[in-house]
Amino acid sequence: MAVAAGYEHSLFVTADGTLWTMGYNVVGELGNGTTSSTSVPVCVTSLSLANIFPADQANHSLALGINHHATVTLGNLNQNYTGSAIRVTAVTIPSGLTVNLTYNGSPNAPTNAGSYTVIGTINDPNYYGNQYLKLAFSIDFWGTRSYLNQVQQGSLPNAPYNETHWPPKSGTGSNFESLYNQALATTDAATRVQIEHEMQQTEYNIGGYIIPFFGGLIDGYAAKVKGLEPSKGTLNLDSFGHGYRTIWFG
Repeated sequence: MAVAAGYEHSLFVTADGTLWTMGYNVVGELGNGTTSSTSVPVCVTSLSLANIFPADQANHSLALGINHHATVTLGNLNQNYTGSAIRVTAVTIPSGLTVNLTYNGSPNAPTNAGSYTVIGTINDPNYYGNQYLKLAFSIDFWGTRSYLNQVQQGSLPNAPYNETHWPPKSGTGSNFESLYNQALATTDAATRVQIEHEMQQTEYNIGGYIIPFFGGLIDGYAAKVKGLEPSKGTLNLDSFGHGYRTIWFG
């Protein structure tokens, strides 16, 4: 589907979005987690891509990713009491994705008889549920990007992560996208700062982020916070415990 040539290395994306790389890899150009060069294509299994871009004079390449929808089906939900913990089963489409299971909010399978609410959450940075961007209320975060870069990612009508459905289509704040374009266009740093302050003030006054806090990009938390696990993706604090469903005070 796509081919790109870097500096002494090559990349190929197949029709299913799988990335294959080959060539010189002394500084990790191939993106497969090693520094071993190869004369045959190797699959970079952690990525699902829409396109790749050549960087023929650079020791790196650029890729445009795809975030796919995935589903999880739980099984073995009706069990006979044995006194031992019996976990439910989880099957994903696509197959083989990591699923975090909770039983009444706890990651531990229960040993007592009774009824339990079981939730299976897919933990994979390449996939979203089919309700993503459709919910009126959801958990979101801002990373350590500069302001305009973050606006492009989450605060414009066509932004890929616009969970808050910002900006308004009319009235106060409806000129937000226009201000963003003005900030990009100006070459005067003081003018850009002034425009950014106006944008930030508007988001503060009427924006969709209602419970702000600072989230670091490393796993650092109080000892009394339980349930956080290392994330396979780049989200801080294990995606906030998947909507606070798998973390608790202990």
